[in-house]
Amino acid sequence: MKEVLQSAKAILFTFVSITLFFATGFAQTTQGLQGHETVKATVNFSDLVAYDQAHPEIRANQKSPKEIEFNHGDIIQKMHGSDVPQNTHQMKSSHHEKFVQPNSPPPVTTFNGEDGTSGVTPPDVSGAVGPVYVVTTHNQDVKISTKNGTQVSSVSLTAFWGPIGGQYSSDPKIVYDPSADRFIFVCLVNYMSATPLLAVAVTATNDPTGAWYQFGVNTDPTGA
Repeated sequence: MKEVLQSAKAILFTFVSITLFFATGFAQTTQGLQGHETVKATVNFSDLVAYDQAHPEIRANQKSPKEIEFNHGDIIQKMHGSDVPQNTHQMKSSHHEKFVQPNSPPPVTTFNGEDGTSGVTPPDVSGAVGPVYVVTTHNQDVKISTKNGTQVSSVSLTAFWGPIGGQYSSDPKIVYDPSADRFIFVCLVNYMSATPLLAVAVTATNDPTGAWYQFGVNTDPTGA
């Protein structure tokens, strides 16, 4: 019995040693590019609203991302060639069906979100709920409401990112971080220009009607 245990230990030790050898040999270190903001601004939401109202041409000149957005399919084809799995959608569907969760409880109250009346497509709707306010956004506007649906303020998406040089923008996403008690807003700005930005904005407090800190990270320093 003792010899059997010693033999098993020897086999286990050999297996672990081989595993560690291959893991070390094939491990690769991936180094990313460190980015930092190239532009930044501190703005008050009410000032953005006033500027937006004083310049109606901003809303009139807002383009649909569909008109200027790059073709995602072409980029995927360029990156992966003909090796892109054809059943990717089916795989995702199977995953969602396997890990389906129970239905959420019904909402306490419901009300309409931000209207999309300009025909900007796709809308790319996003929203977040804080302690007092609800912030909704899409490719046309940013709207602040109370939790009962009463609109407090609204500004065009282009005007919102104007302080950091935004001329057009798309794919807005906003969340409320309960740990930091702040709204966090990200968006693609000037993404078809030589100086595209990943725009990030954070509220100074949990009140989105007040000050926002905006930052723009250049995602293509080469200007290609």
